[in-house]
Amino acid sequence: MSQLTARTMEMVEDSKTLNNKAAISRRPPLPGDHGAYAMLLLPLVIGFAVGAMQGLQAGVAAGPPFILLTLFFLAVFFASDQIEIATKRTINPAARFNARAWLGIYLVVAAVTGLPLLLLWQLWGLLWFILPAALPLVALLLSRRWRKQRSLPVRYLGIAGLTLSAPVAFYVATGRLDTLTLGLWLLCFFYFGSSLFYVHIWFEAKKNEKLVKLGRVEKLVPNWLTAVTLFYHLAGFAILALPVLAGWLPWTVFLVFLPLVVKLVMCFRRPPIYIPIKQVGLYEFAQSFVFTVLLLLALR
Repeated sequence: MSQLTARTMEMVEDSKTLNNKAAISRRPPLPGDHGAYAMLLLPLVIGFAVGAMQGLQAGVAAGPPFILLTLFFLAVFFASDQIEIATKRTINPAARFNARAWLGIYLVVAAVTGLPLLLLWQLWGLLWFILPAALPLVALLLSRRWRKQRSLPVRYLGIAGLTLSAPVAFYVATGRLDTLTLGLWLLCFFYFGSSLFYVHIWFEAKKNEKLVKLGRVEKLVPNWLTAVTLFYHLAGFAILALPVLAGWLPWTVFLVFLPLVVKLVMCFRRPPIYIPIKQVGLYEFAQSFVFTVLLLLALR
C-alpha cells in the first residue's frame, strides 16, 4: 500500500512538472547585472565610432551592420545568462525548461542577426573572435562547480569577453584587424576592469566599518585589496605604455584615465561607504559615459 501511495504521489509530481513546463514566460528574461550592459554596449559604440572616424570600409553602410551587430551581442549576452540558469543544479524543472526555451529563442536571434554579417558583408574575420568570446563563458560554467563564479579572476574573464565588442565593432566598421583593434580592447578592458575594484573596496569597507569602531580591525580597506588594486593599475598603465611607445595609440589616451586616478585617490583617502551602493553604481555608469567621450576625443 505504501508503494502504491508513493507511486501515486510521484505521478502527481510528474503531472505538476509537465504543467509547469508547458508555460513559458511571456516577458523575456534579461540579465540583472546592469553594469554588464555598460561594459558591453559602450565599447561597442567606441569601436564603431572610432572605425567611422578611421573610414568605413566600402560596401558597409553605417546603419544596418551596426544594428545587426548590436542585436547579435545582446542576443548572445542574454543567451549566456540563460545558459548559466539552465545549468544550475538547484533549480526547479519549470525554471530550467523556461531557461532552455528562451536560450533557444536568443540563439535563433543571434543566428538571424549574425549570419548576414558573414554572408552579405563577407566579414569572415569575425570568426577569429569566437574562441576568446567563448572562454569566459566556459570558465564561468566550470567555476560553478567550485562555487567560484563570483571570484575576481572569473569576473575579469567576463569583462574581457564583454569588452570584445569594441574590436569587433571596429572590424565591422573598417574591415581591418590591426594594432588599433587590439588597442581598443586593452583600453576598454583596463578601464572597466578598474570599476570592479572600486565596487569591491566599497563592500570591504562597509563590512569592516563596525569592526574598525570596535577596534578589531585597523583599516576599512584591507592591505591585500590595496596592494592588488595598486598592482592592477600600475600594471595596466605599463601595458598601455607599450602600444603608445610603438605608435599604435596616441599618448593622449593616458589623459582619458585622469578621472579614474582622481577617483581612486579619493577612494583610498575616504572609502565611499557614505554613498549607497545603488548610487555608486549610477556614478560608475555616468563615469563610463565620460570615459567614452574622452576616449573618442583622444582617438579622433
